[in-house]
Amino acid sequence: MIRELIRKFGIVVFSLGVILSLFSIYDLLLLPFSFLFSLVGYLALLLIYRDYKKALVEAFKVPSIIILIFIALYISIHKFHYFYEIDAGIFGAIVYLIFRLRWSICKETNCKTIIRYSKKSQDYLKCKNLVRFAECFAKADEEFLFVQTISKMKKSELEKISNSDLPAKYYYLLSQFYLDKRAELLMRACKDGYRQACSEWKPTMWKGQEINGYKIVDFISEGGLSYILKGEKKGIFYAIKIPKINPTSFTTKNIKELLLDIKNEESVLVQISEKSDNIVRIYAVHFDEPDIYAILRGDILTYIKNPPHIVLEYMSGGSANDYDFTNPRWRKVVYLIIAKIASALEVIHNNGYVHSDVKPHNILFTSALPKKPEEALKGLLSGRIKVKLSDLGSAVKIGEKAFQLTPEYASIEHVKSMVLCGISPSDDIYSLGATAFKLLTGKVLNSPQMLQVYNDFFLTLNVSLLDSKLYMTRDFSPLRNVEPDVANFIVYMTSPGKRPNASEVFRFFYSKVF
Repeated sequence: MIRELIRKFGIVVFSLGVILSLFSIYDLLLLPFSFLFSLVGYLALLLIYRDYKKALVEAFKVPSIIILIFIALYISIHKFHYFYEIDAGIFGAIVYLIFRLRWSICKETNCKTIIRYSKKSQDYLKCKNLVRFAECFAKADEEFLFVQTISKMKKSELEKISNSDLPAKYYYLLSQFYLDKRAELLMRACKDGYRQACSEWKPTMWKGQEINGYKIVDFISEGGLSYILKGEKKGIFYAIKIPKINPTSFTTKNIKELLLDIKNEESVLVQISEKSDNIVRIYAVHFDEPDIYAILRGDILTYIKNPPHIVLEYMSGGSANDYDFTNPRWRKVVYLIIAKIASALEVIHNNGYVHSDVKPHNILFTSALPKKPEEALKGLLSGRIKVKLSDLGSAVKIGEKAFQLTPEYASIEHVKSMVLCGISPSDDIYSLGATAFKLLTGKVLNSPQMLQVYNDFFLTLNVSLLDSKLYMTRDFSPLRNVEPDVANFIVYMTSPGKRPNASEVFRFFYSKVF
C-alpha cells in the first residue's frame, strides 16, 4: 500500500527529497527544524531509490512538473526575498537558484541581510573578517549580536572596529573586551553622552587625551585634593593640576571658592611665581564658572571633557617625599631645602598671601637628586638642580579663609581658619617646621589624636573640638639625634605661640649648610 503510494507520487517524493536535502545541506531553511527536514528528505530519496528511473520518467508528466516547479519556486522566492529584502518574482527566483551556490554570508555587504541571517545562524562567526558584522550590529543597535561578535574577534579586528564610527554605547561595550584601549574607549563613550561609561572612568584615563590644547602624556600623581598630569604643548612639558570635585564634599565647596578666587587673582599669582626662583611657575588658570556649577551638580561629563585646571611648570625631579633624608649624611641637604622653601615663603608672605599647603609633596626638584648627598648638595648650591615650592594655586590672602591644607602638616589655627578665617603666615611656618621634622626623622609631627580631631572637625565643622591642648600630644623625641639647636628651632617653628617669620627661618637653616 505504502509502496504503491510512493510509486504513484514518486515525482513529488523525489522532488521534496532533493529540495529538502539540498536546502538543509546549505543551511537555507528558516524553519527551526532543519534537522527534521533533512531527515525527511534523505528518507524520501532512500525509499524511492529502487524506482528512481521510473520516477524520473514520470517527472515529465504535466501535473508532476507543475508540482515540482511550484515547490521549487515557492522555496526559492521565499529564500530570495529573505536574503535580499526584495519582492522576488520568477526572474529573481531563477537568479537565486543559479547564483545561490556562489553566495556566502562572509561576502555579504547588506546590513539588513547580515542581521537577519545572523539571528538565525552563527555561521558568520567562522568568517575571517568580522569587522563589517560588528559595524552593522552597532548601527542597528543589535547589542547581543555585537557582543557575541567582538568576543570572537582578534586583536587586529578589535583595533579596526575601535576606529569605526560607533554609537556611544558600543564604544563602552567594546571597552569591556579591548582592554588595551579601554581608557580611550570609555572616554569616547562618556564624551558622546553614555553615562555608564562616565561612572567607570578613572583619572588615569586622561592620559592620551587633550585638555585645552595640552596633550596629556602621563598621569603623575594623585593627592588628597587634586590630580597632577603631565601635559605637552608645542614640544614643551607642563604640569596640569586638576582639583578633585565631589558635589557632596565640604572640601569641594571650599575648592570651588578657591578656584573662583584663583581666577580673580590669576595675574597676581602668576606674578608672584615669577618673583622667586624657588617657586614653581604658574602659567595659566583655565575654567569656566558655569562648568564649575555644572560639575558641582553632578555633571561628570563636563568634568571629564573640560576639567578646571592650572597649568604649572613641569618639575621632572620628583618631590622631597620621594627621597629618604633620614641618614645624618643628608642633613645639610635638608637644611638647604628648608632654607630655599623659606625664601619662597618670604616672597609669598610679602605679597600678602599664605601658601596654605606646605609639605614634602609640594617641594619639587627640577631634576632628580644624585644618590650621594655630597653631589646632591653641590648640585643644589650651584643651581644645576633647583628646589621649588609648588601648588601656589592653594594660596589665599592673609586673614582670609583657608581652602586647602594637609592635616599631617597643619597647625590647629590653620584648621580653624577654614571656618573662622584669619589664616596667617605663621601657619605656613608651622607647616614648614612639620616638614623639616618629617624629612629629618621620617616621622609625622602631628599626633594621631590631632589627626582624629581634625577628621571629626571636617565632618562636623565644630570649632570647639580644636583645643590648643592638643599640641601637648605631639612627640618631639625623634629629634634627639639631630643637632640641639636645629631641634630647638623646629620646636620654635611649631610652637602654639609665637613663631619665627620666613626670613628668620631662611637665615637659620642657610647658616647650617656651611
